[in-house]
Amino acid sequence: MVALLNYLPIFSHEGKTEIWRIATRLEENIFAEVTDESMYVKEINMEIQSLVLKANADIQRRHERLAIHSSNPFSLLPQRRSSTLQKQNNVQPQTLSIMKVGSIVEEPSGGTNNSAKIYRISDLSNDLLLSILSLLPAKEVVRTSVLSTQWRHLWASVPCLNISEDQFDVQNEEQFNKFVNSILLKRRALLERFCLHSAGTGHANFWINLAVENNVKDIEFCDTGRNSDLPILDSSIIDFGYGGLKILRLGHVLVPSDVFDTLNESCPSLEELELALCTVEGPDISSPSLVHLTLISCTTFGDLIICTPKEELPILVYLKIESPRYKCPSTKKLQSLKTASISLDNLLHSDADDDEDLELYHSQILVGLSNVQSLELRAPIAEVTFELEMMNFPVFKNLTTLVLGEWCTASSFYPLTCFLRCSPQLTNLTILLNMHSCEYCLALEQGPPFPMGGSFTSNHLKKVKIKCVQGHHNLVEELVKLLRENAKSIKELSIEEMEI
Repeated sequence: MVALLNYLPIFSHEGKTEIWRIATRLEENIFAEVTDESMYVKEINMEIQSLVLKANADIQRRHERLAIHSSNPFSLLPQRRSSTLQKQNNVQPQTLSIMKVGSIVEEPSGGTNNSAKIYRISDLSNDLLLSILSLLPAKEVVRTSVLSTQWRHLWASVPCLNISEDQFDVQNEEQFNKFVNSILLKRRALLERFCLHSAGTGHANFWINLAVENNVKDIEFCDTGRNSDLPILDSSIIDFGYGGLKILRLGHVLVPSDVFDTLNESCPSLEELELALCTVEGPDISSPSLVHLTLISCTTFGDLIICTPKEELPILVYLKIESPRYKCPSTKKLQSLKTASISLDNLLHSDADDDEDLELYHSQILVGLSNVQSLELRAPIAEVTFELEMMNFPVFKNLTTLVLGEWCTASSFYPLTCFLRCSPQLTNLTILLNMHSCEYCLALEQGPPFPMGGSFTSNHLKKVKIKCVQGHHNLVEELVKLLRENAKSIKELSIEEMEI
């Protein structure tokens, strides 16, 4: 690092400090990709050994990149070839050690030669440097352009951009807007991942569209919440239907129904969709290409149905719904689903003592999950969303792993016995009695008037784990007795007490 600073033109003390900080972050990010120091040294050694072989290919790729993006106002400057690289063909495998952050020293494996050869981070191939830069915030990526002529234009080809308004002065919105416009408009390569955290969608819709024009495969947009109004994703501006989008993550935005129409009908490559703290407007999520779907703390005012088109072969394998607001989405005919996790909390309040709740909040969740192999259903004791489906309970013919919250203990374990009767292949069961119900919920009658308890037969259940907090001892004793009497196949039953 000292040699690098001496090599560069004279900078102010502040400038040198900034260069040192950035280079140190780069070195730390290399180390973050491996498990320990020995693996780190091995990876760097392998990279150095292959630099000469990659040199011609790297040069060819740079020429192709320049030809494709010839309209770019920048031009690639000649790059210095390190003397280290020119001599690398004659270097025998040697032992590396990290002497200090910012430099790697090569130690001869034998002999008395005490001379040390320093490999700077700039000696790595451009492809590896771009991968490292992709781990940094965009503002720091651009700052690396002052390190040397080799680094001057690397920022324009970084495959992943991580842009956050939090990296800028809160009062200087204009500076942030100019920065994002510049870094997107002056790109020299296609974009793989675009992560944007900003306030409002006024400019965000435009920036996302620029990323889409660069054939981005992975988009993450989250509103920072500085504005009081929930920003609206504008499908008339963002052309999601270009075909290459594989991953879409949205946070704290309003997603209107026309956006879902586009995602369902015009995104043939979309595989992963994640919505967090969003308000969702749309009749259904039914993309035929979707593999993973996650909804976290989303508000749904209408009847949102998660399903697959009848004419398409379903491929959705993973579904997670956590802490839905107002109403939980329903599921329908998810034949390909392998893993599902549904977690309800006290904010849903579809409670047993409120007839209006039973009408408004009723969702058909379990019917679409009947083919899963692994299922997790968490809810407070007074939450009846799951219990309302007990009368038309489906058969879980493929279910082998089941996790249930304390809602399954209502009506003397009636929901639990329903599951154990209708899951003939179940081998692993976990019951969580550690959910923190509010006093309002605990005061309510526990569920609708179902039959009390009941017997069951479980021939494949081998392992049971009960997690509870203090104060559930009587409940745990009843639960253990029920399981021992009806599931003779159990070989391992453990009780884990957790602190609140």
